[in-house]
Amino acid sequence: MIVLVNDVKAYRRELTGLVREGDVVVEIGPHRGAATRMVLRKEPELVVTVDYGEDAAEAMRELEREHDNLVHVEGDARDYETLENVLSVTEGGCDVLAIDMGGGAFPDTVFKVFYTWGVTLRPRDSIVRNAGLCEFVQKVTLIDGVRVRADSGFLSDASPPGIPGRIKEKLEEFDMWRDRSLRED
Repeated sequence: MIVLVNDVKAYRRELTGLVREGDVVVEIGPHRGAATRMVLRKEPELVVTVDYGEDAAEAMRELEREHDNLVHVEGDARDYETLENVLSVTEGGCDVLAIDMGGGAFPDTVFKVFYTWGVTLRPRDSIVRNAGLCEFVQKVTLIDGVRVRADSGFLSDASPPGIPGRIKEKLEEFDMWRDRSLRED
């Protein structure tokens, strides 16, 4: 299932509802860890958080000391090396993919991150928080036999099994149009 939400409280509630005991969860954009703490209470096997912000890194280091099933990967979800690092930690996949990247900003970036990470990790369930994507879905009219279905947590019809070909090139395309001044490097 793929869940799309706008409100942060709904995001946290729906995310914790998706997580089952023993799951592997990848959370992109944990920020200060409010949703992460809720997920950890569900007793997942592993939670991998991904963020490049110093506030997130500090909060995740604190949580890592308290939870041996939490691994924080400090990096940008738009960078191939970050995806490679997460793949090595998760041993190739996850049960739940959670993406909270900026609320309403940059729906195109959020969708591209969802697509590349989803087809690579092939989660059972995904949740994305982004106001721009929510607005898009609210305004869409489906025609020509397009139907809404939820048989996986990624876009399975658009991707063959395994790591998608040329994914490194696709993630490097971000460099062409992202504003590096927004990064806290």
